[in-house]
Amino acid sequence: GIWKDEQIESHRKVVRVVKSNNVRIGLQLVHSGRKGSGLPIWESSKGIAHSSIGGWTDEVYGPTSEAFDEISADTKELTISQIERIKEAYVDVAIRADLAGYDYLEIHAAHVYLLSSFLSPISNTRKDIYGGSFDNRFRFLLEVVERVRNVFPENKPIWVRLSSRFLKDIEVELVDCSSGGMSNREVVEYRPLFQVSFAQQVRERAGVQTGAVGIITKPSEIEEILQLGQSDIVSLGRQFLLEPSFVKRAAVELGVDLSYPNHVQ
Repeated sequence: GIWKDEQIESHRKVVRVVKSNNVRIGLQLVHSGRKGSGLPIWESSKGIAHSSIGGWTDEVYGPTSEAFDEISADTKELTISQIERIKEAYVDVAIRADLAGYDYLEIHAAHVYLLSSFLSPISNTRKDIYGGSFDNRFRFLLEVVERVRNVFPENKPIWVRLSSRFLKDIEVELVDCSSGGMSNREVVEYRPLFQVSFAQQVRERAGVQTGAVGIITKPSEIEEILQLGQSDIVSLGRQFLLEPSFVKRAAVELGVDLSYPNHVQ
């Protein structure tokens, strides 16, 4: 994490190693919201992490007091003053990220995490300025992005993980198109490349750069997405955890000369 100043130096070490290989590095900012205090994924994909094992069941917050599902921690409704403090926390983290040397930030606003849960009328039934109309439900995310943009250097881009055309107007350089997860009752067919079309539609209709994500596992798939102009970048998460040497395999399969990082030469 980077929620306190003492953590900046540890991040600097990571940034220095990555940049020594002429690679850019960014930081994703996310508030867990109603998904807070869950068990580590290597223990269980569902269940509550209680305080005895490092959980924070007394500090799980959302737009309302409705929990994500029956096996998630009880949720407390955020007050206006708490929302204000969270916005300031995003600002503080953005400043630390810049001091650590990160090249860009991505604000995670998908998959029922806090900012995402404010966007949907399914999870946000508030009656104040942060609920009701679309503009009100979008307000929290916009305020976070605007405040982060005000303190993060202009030459460093900000991405948002979401499917939206409204972010271009507030100087978000790239929309990382992801969807789903808002309700445990949703019926979504998870299959390879199932979200690529979202990235393409947002890119074409909103005129903003996009990233494609979601069960993309083959180098040939990535190359085709980029060559067809379906997105500007492709992001991988689980595939790198499953296969740390994925870049090496991609280079071999696509016939790209591979140079090894300085620290292993």
